[in-house]
Amino acid sequence: MSKFICVICFLIMIAAPVFCQQPHGLLSLELLGKGAYVSLTYEQYLTENLSLGTGIGTPLFSRGDLSRTVNYQTENEYNEDGTYFDVMMYPPLYISYSFGSDTHRLLATLGVTFSISFSSNLYPSGRENSFEIQPIPFFGAGYEYRGDEWFGRIVPYVAYLGEDSGWFPNFMPWIGAAVGKTVDY
Repeated sequence: MSKFICVICFLIMIAAPVFCQQPHGLLSLELLGKGAYVSLTYEQYLTENLSLGTGIGTPLFSRGDLSRTVNYQTENEYNEDGTYFDVMMYPPLYISYSFGSDTHRLLATLGVTFSISFSSNLYPSGRENSFEIQPIPFFGAGYEYRGDEWFGRIVPYVAYLGEDSGWFPNFMPWIGAAVGKTVDY
């Protein structure tokens, strides 16, 4: 189901410029925003105040050693050492609306960030791979400065992590900041 949602979201982003009324968008660098730590985002304006956006969050890589028990609780039980390699990415897909027509605006954002993880464990007896996509819905409302060519944003967000989110709360608040440039075509 998550793969289906990702494909639909990707198709929406490709089709958005075809149906838009505005010949410009926004390209931004965001710190602690919709794409986790650092993300590069693009928003296509559908109207003067409404935009559809996506981006790519900084991928996180980890690598190291691990050990597992094989044939647990049998007379043939033994430990097997191996290595792991993990990659995590956080691409967002969202819609934003800015209230006002001046330089200083109120911005509302609603969307989903996809937590995409790939893990590979390599042992002498074989390899174990896993791939997971977890959608994380979010909402944000904050301040936007929009000049002729440059813009800036400071937006508090709340994401729904789910009922079983470990030691994180079900609703996780955080704040992000973005700077960017208007892109005309």
